Amino acid sequence: MQHGQVYRKGRLWMLRYWQDEVGPDGQIIRRRRAKKLAEYSDQYRSKKDLADEIIKVLRTINSNHRSPASNTTMQHFIEHLYLPDVRLKKQPSTVKGYVDIYEGHVKHRIGGLRLREFRTVDGQRILDSIAENNPELTHASLLHIKSFLSGVFSYARRIGSLDGANPMQGRGAIVVAGKRSEPTYAYTLPEIEKIINAVKNQTHRTLIIVAAFTGLSLSELRGLKWSDVDFKTRTITVNRRFWRNHEGQTKTEARQAPVPIISPVGIALRAHRKANPSTMYIFEGPYQKPLDIATIGSKRIKPTIKIEWHGWHAFRRGLATNLHELQVADKDIQAILRHSNVATTQKAYIKPRAAAGIAAMKRLEKAIGKT
Repeated sequence: MQHGQVYRKGRLWMLRYWQDEVGPDGQIIRRRRAKKLAEYSDQYRSKKDLADEIIKVLRTINSNHRSPASNTTMQHFIEHLYLPDVRLKKQPSTVKGYVDIYEGHVKHRIGGLRLREFRTVDGQRILDSIAENNPELTHASLLHIKSFLSGVFSYARRIGSLDGANPMQGRGAIVVAGKRSEPTYAYTLPEIEKIINAVKNQTHRTLIIVAAFTGLSLSELRGLKWSDVDFKTRTITVNRRFWRNHEGQTKTEARQAPVPIISPVGIALRAHRKANPSTMYIFEGPYQKPLDIATIGSKRIKPTIKIEWHGWHAFRRGLATNLHELQVADKDIQAILRHSNVATTQKAYIKPRAAAGIAAMKRLEKAIGKT
């Protein structure tokens, strides 16, 4: 704790003190500062008369002496402390999402705001401004933005730059409704059969079969190596995922559980291995790198099929929904998709279908008729 140095400068009483600040490179810099306390007068004739004014100035300085980053602006804190930490600890795809939120929606709305001065009302103003100026954003997208801001303050608390409550947590700052999210799609078994029959390229057909009947995600498909396949036990073990040009760990530990290989998948993989005997990745492109499967779907497969292309994740949802319609238990579907909890499987992957609803009501009708 510092007490400062009081001195006269002409007719002004001044206070000199040290202040830790965050430099352009994120390093802590100690600078000498001076601040006017009062003008020399009958009220302030000696240093003792300035005791209250000195306390006012030094109270904030001393309260933040352990966390100089709290004196910095929100923009500087996010760019030089928070996002670098995110880059160290998060997957590249997650980092991109954070940077997109910051650059696209937050950065130009926090100019001048300091970390220690940010209040819930500032967060609400930002959220309302984003919603008003971006009517295309869904409620889920707005929740992600709030979560990003909340994450900034949670990190500030962890490193000692913020001692108070997180201004973005709880019910203080609320998210408006936003645009309703478009429903996600799950391929039916007849649709999967039509897609497989329509695609003539052997690699593309194998991709579709593996995606449809294993439930692997796009990044997991790209990261598959032949060493991950055990034809004896008829299982695939996902040991990595590949996003853009970045190879990384699986999303969760649960995603490393073995995936059963059913006959169509085994037959397709054996034929694909015979046609590609020297590759390391199962779906390998030039320079021993994984194929750009997303582009294959949108540019090569989509134009060749007569039904609507809903992307690769629709196969994963399709597997969950088709198994559910075959009366497979939700917990077993969770295990096949390797979700950490069954709620994720039920909420986001098992899709209701009109035909199933009609069939269920007909069963009810028959039951009512019997009674």
